[in-house]
Amino acid sequence: LAFHPDYKAFLTSNPALFPQTPGSLPANSTLTQVGKNFKFPQIWRSNLAVDVELPWSMIFTAEAMYSKDINAVQQIDINLANPTGTLFGADNRPFWTNSTAAKVVSTVKAATELRNAKEGYQYSLTAMLTKNFSNGLSGMFAYTYTMAKDISANPGSSAYSAYSSNTAVGSLNDPGLSYSNFATPHKLIGSASYRVEYARHFATTFSLVYQGYQTGRWTYTYSNDLNGDGVTADIMYIPKTPGEITFVTANGIAAADAQAAFWEYVNNNEYLSSRKGKYAERYGEVQPWIHRFDAKILQDLFT
Repeated sequence: LAFHPDYKAFLTSNPALFPQTPGSLPANSTLTQVGKNFKFPQIWRSNLAVDVELPWSMIFTAEAMYSKDINAVQQIDINLANPTGTLFGADNRPFWTNSTAAKVVSTVKAATELRNAKEGYQYSLTAMLTKNFSNGLSGMFAYTYTMAKDISANPGSSAYSAYSSNTAVGSLNDPGLSYSNFATPHKLIGSASYRVEYARHFATTFSLVYQGYQTGRWTYTYSNDLNGDGVTADIMYIPKTPGEITFVTANGIAAADAQAAFWEYVNNNEYLSSRKGKYAERYGEVQPWIHRFDAKILQDLFT
């Protein structure tokens, strides 16, 4: 606009383009602002690695990496009112009477603010053994252990979706430190390769690569808005005994059948059975292992 031949006259003749006073917000609007002291993401990272030559032409490599959040990104809903009470019983998390009571300004759906968090950290440990033979055979095997925890994995494409897609026991404004969505605890990598040259102009390489890793994490949450804050993001409480949960007949399933199926699932799940009488954790459950093999044959022709 500054390059317009007469931008001052243009603005004067088109006052509606840039209103001088804010208009009224549509109902259930979502607002976003950047906190006054917000800083771009920063981390501290330390790395230490060593290579050791072993007998029989083997190399052992060890590496440790540690990262600490200095300024991570977190979303806060400044339109979230104080809780109106706590649930009764073993699950005594804070709750709001309804989604309207959970808002400071009832006509605004949410007012998210970008702030910084520093509680998160990550570390990984890797050990690798490499062997090269004189006859064209080589191989390696490595193991990596990773631990990462954060306040939020920012699982969204906008400030509000990142806020509402996070999970917590109580308020999403204080979700607490828990496992990161991006932490694969255990990973194995191995490879073997054999190269043979023949007829003075040919070489064939046979390779096999193996990868074994846990495929990710997930969180056990309720399908409804249990605490009434207007967001379906409530982490489950895992009952300690059958007396802490009541089933009713619904959708053609008898209460007794639903109860039996529930406890069979909990008792046969290693993670859930370990959390009886406690809340589940954000991304606390680790998904099953996957084992992948890739084979390759490479043919070289040279002069």
